Amino acid sequence: MSRELKLGEKRMALLSVGVSTRLGSRDLQELVRGAVRRARAAAEEGAEGEPSVWEERDLCSPPNYEDVVAFHQRFRVPMSPVPAWLDLAATRYRVDFMTEELEEFGSAYREGDLRKAADALADLVYVALGTAAMMGLPWQRVWDEVQRANMAKARSTGSGDAQSARRSALDVVKPAGWAPPDHSRALGDGPWPTYMTGEGRLSEPTPAERWPGGGRAA
Repeated sequence: MSRELKLGEKRMALLSVGVSTRLGSRDLQELVRGAVRRARAAAEEGAEGEPSVWEERDLCSPPNYEDVVAFHQRFRVPMSPVPAWLDLAATRYRVDFMTEELEEFGSAYREGDLRKAADALADLVYVALGTAAMMGLPWQRVWDEVQRANMAKARSTGSGDAQSARRSALDVVKPAGWAPPDHSRALGDGPWPTYMTGEGRLSEPTPAERWPGGGRAA
């Protein structure tokens, strides 16, 4: 058994114990146990030739993400122990928070203040990473898959490029045969539980909640 697989087994064992003590539903416990079994099976398959899903780098996170996690830990901002949706109230709060930082960047541009613009961009990234941490996402693995897909794109030829939805020479487009990011190895295929931030617990998977008026929550 490879060192990476041993590390992965240890991580999944700790995760299954830690999560099972916080769940109040046998069905949800079985859901998490199923995720553990699938991850172990994928790791075993990877050990035969393909890179394991629990490679050593997957046990670490990029420094910026670690900074945000440290911030959440210091101020006791809730974070799911496994990949999960946030409850509707928390989701709306995070969406509004990210929108606020994006609007601050636009305001800084209108004021001609590069310092405010830089601060707004850093805050936007901080809040986005914080949202990912709250959702328990394995950020490095998600990022790596997006990077793979992005690096396979092509530069737009200009405003007349039919492949560019933005009609901009600054755009990067999806060429023929392009494969979008596949996060199934990092996140599975669902259903995913909902993390109830106010109670610090996982809840049964439910149909996607919606904004009042019919719009999606996220």
